[in-house]
Amino acid sequence: MNKSEKREKDILALLRVSGTVSVSEAMSLLDVSESTVRRLFAKLEAVACEYQHRDCGAQNHTGNCQNNFWR
Repeated sequence: MNKSEKREKDILALLRVSGTVSVSEAMSLLDVSESTVRRLFAKLEAVACEYQHRDCGAQNHTGNCQNNFWR
């Protein structure tokens, strides 16, 4: 598992427990910069959006998927 995958796993574990994760919490947990956390959040949100729309029949979905995981 590379660093990026481990970071994703750690954030998702925290998200499962608390329901939300702040940028500052993620920065502290991962010992990374704000920019790194924001990129990670953007990636995870894109994956969540894709997952939400994969079974709904939406093709070429361009809507705004805001999951409110991040605070």
